[in-house]
Amino acid sequence: VGMGVAMMIGPISGGLIASHYGNRVMFAFSVMIALANLVYTWALLPESLDRTAAAPQKLDWSAANPFKCFQMLWKNPLLRRLALVTLLYYTALWGVVGNILLYAVHRFNYSRIQSAILLSLFGAVNIFVQVVVVRVLSRYMDNFRLLVLGLMG
Repeated sequence: VGMGVAMMIGPISGGLIASHYGNRVMFAFSVMIALANLVYTWALLPESLDRTAAAPQKLDWSAANPFKCFQMLWKNPLLRRLALVTLLYYTALWGVVGNILLYAVHRFNYSRIQSAILLSLFGAVNIFVQVVVVRVLSRYMDNFRLLVLGLMG
């Protein structure tokens, strides 16, 4: 739901800022939001590590290898299939989102605001599907069939 809300608010506010003040101000505004998020997280998010726990161990740099997860994916066929489905799903999803904006601008001469409204509608539909449609369908389908239906849609 959070992604849907972000998809509703972000494009409209970004389109308004860019239309009135230009693209540079929009990028500066995005940096300010990211910095505010960083400060908020650092200042207000409580530490989850128990302070009375054992002393921290020395970092083993071989365990910090970010590519080690690919070895795990390669060894486990179920994780490999899940990763492939996830990659294909999100590639298709964001390919459609990006291309529909380009198509709308090229074919219908959409302005920044109209493009923002289109993306916001995408966010609203996303929220509706997550909150209403999935809840209703989950009464009649098991999780596997619901997952297959979602991937087909």
